Amino acid sequence: MDDEHWAICLTDKTVLSALPIEVNNAFEIEYDGDTYYILPDNTAVLSKSKYKNYSSYNDEPIIENILIPQTVNGYPVTGIERDAFKNSSITNITLPDTISFINKYAFMGCKYLENINFPESLEKIGEYTFKECINLREINLDCPNLNISKFAFENSGLTKATINVKSIDENTFENCKNLDTVTLNEGLESIKANAFNGCANLKNIELPSTLRTIGQGAFYGTSIKSITIPSTVEILGILPERIGYYSGGWLDVPATDPLTEEPELIVNKDCIIYGYYNTEAHYYAISNKLKFIPLDENILYGDTNNDGEINMSDAVVLQSYLIGCNISIGYEADLNQDGKVNVFDMIMLKRMSVSYTHLRAHETCADL
Repeated sequence: MDDEHWAICLTDKTVLSALPIEVNNAFEIEYDGDTYYILPDNTAVLSKSKYKNYSSYNDEPIIENILIPQTVNGYPVTGIERDAFKNSSITNITLPDTISFINKYAFMGCKYLENINFPESLEKIGEYTFKECINLREINLDCPNLNISKFAFENSGLTKATINVKSIDENTFENCKNLDTVTLNEGLESIKANAFNGCANLKNIELPSTLRTIGQGAFYGTSIKSITIPSTVEILGILPERIGYYSGGWLDVPATDPLTEEPELIVNKDCIIYGYYNTEAHYYAISNKLKFIPLDENILYGDTNNDGEINMSDAVVLQSYLIGCNISIGYEADLNQDGKVNVFDMIMLKRMSVSYTHLRAHETCADL
């Protein structure tokens, strides 16, 4: 909820409703048919557009480009308020560089919306803001200080998204089934739970080196078959926020408790994780039985005793480790590079040591 404009009515277990309250010390003005709040800091917020529909059944698209002014009566326009264009038939809209926030539901259900710009100054996109904007195909979020809220683009018609932001909230692009191209720029620090869940057409994604956390289900339900996790990622599988039981009269939403529910993987079960040994990606893959392919260089796989050669001595070391002897081994023992050290590595090592011994013998004979 937007604390500055909205209140929640609670009982001991139920959220009954969300009711608008007055903005303290603010007043309204009309400008070009639109309604604005003038806030105490002498900034203006567009609270209701003349194009807003209270029904989602208007089938007449508005072809003209809608221009939001930088100022109204001398007050800079800094935000688009909740529901301002909800269910409207606009197709194109241009926001001024003064905009810093777009509150929840602002463009929800704008089924004809095709083009909208996002000023670099933008810091917040609220929940459900572009939900079900089915004709919105492409967005460019070049907003380094932007935080995108839950469900912001859920069920939209996006096919391409370029994202230069700090954080992507839970379920932001959930079920954008046509989304096939996503570019995540450096600076992104967090991808929260279910952010791209259900984006069935998304096959590839490259994660930036600035990324620190990825929530559970973030890329679940996509078509991504392999993903490279940067060594900078510190936590994988962060749980979503708990949601209490909600009743709005016409809608009942059951409560969720991520701590007791079965956790969802960040990717599909058949997805291959590429990463580096002794990183969060490595540990996550092993603990969740996902295939892990290391990217480490200069590892002589099979050289378990680190003498620079592969022979039966290495097999003895590995066997001792596998039967429980107090022996320390390194990643050199992971011969099949699946992120685990087990009997299959032992089988490969025995074969390699025999081949390596034969090769060394051949080289010795050739030198005689």
